[in-house]
Amino acid sequence: FEGKTQMEVADEIGISQAQVSRLEKAALKHMQKHM
Repeated sequence: FEGKTQMEVADEIGISQAQVSRLEKAALKHMQKHM
């Protein structure tokens, strides 16, 4: 999803922009934890 807005990603996979934001935040937290 490189270069896409959260809204574009949300539309593509059929979820809300808020859910994309939460998933993104969780993914970043997970990456920080394992580095």
